[in-house]
Amino acid sequence: MQETDTQLTEKKRNQSTKQSSSHTKCGHLNYKPKTMYKVRFHLGAGANFMKWQVKNTDTNEVSYVDPSENQIAMMNATLKVQSSTAKKIHEGACKTVCAWIQCEAVQVLPANRLKVNDHDYRIQFNPKHCPDWINSWNGSVINNEEYNLIFTNDRSLYVVDGASDCTCSDY
Repeated sequence: MQETDTQLTEKKRNQSTKQSSSHTKCGHLNYKPKTMYKVRFHLGAGANFMKWQVKNTDTNEVSYVDPSENQIAMMNATLKVQSSTAKKIHEGACKTVCAWIQCEAVQVLPANRLKVNDHDYRIQFNPKHCPDWINSWNGSVINNEEYNLIFTNDRSLYVVDGASDCTCSDY
């Protein structure tokens, strides 16, 4: 029995979705998604308490950055939150991981290398006070917002306003 054009197209589509994980629906044979990183403040007991945790989501490699010694610049960053967990913590449950910054690139710099400009603004997440990411400048909820650049300054986070340049101190 001869296959129709529709059947052949469907057969090709089924074969392409059965290919290895390096293949995608768009048909690019060597397409590999961008490496992503998750950055969060680590509050677990131990040697890395109150350090920034940086996790490579491709390799699951985890490193810790001491905020008193270094800053982190996060490019193409999105503020993520597990809303149901954050709400439970806000209502009195014990703290657990429920928020992070997902980004395409991370750069670790010496402390005080990046300076806060007039147009940059602080963002924060503390589910005991509010179960959402908050823009400290105007109090707005910013869950899932995307930014070109977020950086740490000690234990605080700042968004670099798109209209300004990042100022670096000289050595």
